[in-house]
Amino acid sequence: GGGAGGGGGGVGSLLASSCQSSVRLCSPDEQQYASGALRIEYSTPLMPPRVVRCDPRAVGAAAGGSVGSGGGLTELWAQPPPRGFDPSRYEVGRVWATAEDGARVPISVLRLKAATIELAAATAASAATA
Repeated sequence: GGGAGGGGGGVGSLLASSCQSSVRLCSPDEQQYASGALRIEYSTPLMPPRVVRCDPRAVGAAAGGSVGSGGGLTELWAQPPPRGFDPSRYEVGRVWATAEDGARVPISVLRLKAATIELAAATAASAATA
């Protein structure tokens, strides 16, 4: 069907804006179970890993709180970004390819906003699966 991009478009016309976060519970030896809070590692393609303390009772009370807002989420540690890294210079997106068995496979793309990258194969695959 008529998917995103169209013929000859570059990745910019295909990138589906989506939150591509990695969230996982920290290892059991890092948890402090008696406190009732969880320690969670969180990162995105534009943000290095960070560990947050999540108190489910406070998050529920503050519905929609964010890290540092007092809504039950407290940043405990953050890996510093690489020297000179400016996340505003990049864009993150996702294109989809179709495997031989018909399964849709997500492909994350991280690129400089100023870059012009032509991916004819991705264009065709994304248009065919949309």
